Amino acid sequence: MKRTKKQKTPAKKAVTKKSAIIAQCVVYAQSMGAHHAGFTVDHTGNSDHAGCQALGGEYIGSADQALRKLVGLSPAAGKPPLSRDELFAKAGELGIMANAGGSFQPRPDEQVFVRFFAAEVEQYLRAKGGAS
Repeated sequence: MKRTKKQKTPAKKAVTKKSAIIAQCVVYAQSMGAHHAGFTVDHTGNSDHAGCQALGGEYIGSADQALRKLVGLSPAAGKPPLSRDELFAKAGELGIMANAGGSFQPRPDEQVFVRFFAAEVEQYLRAKGGAS
């Protein structure tokens, strides 16, 4: 009787847990990028198509919703501390937010984001022993 070879089961890949923080930072970045890209092709003079009152409003709305979700996911709102990658993502979002029009005059929801981000960086550095 011929012996059949036992098939090896493939090793399971380590499943990386998706970060809701990074996902919302990506939504914000992509939404703002799409909003700003519209102005490169809308030459109507009044941003008839790309402006917030037109197609651009959908992208600004998505960015605003992502920002609200990020505030709710913050450790300052009682959630777990952020990872290094999550802090990098939020730092990138802050860079996009601050570069929106040349002068940074944050709206109230953006002010909350900035205040929470500063606290998150402090918390991370204290946990790593980087600040006394």
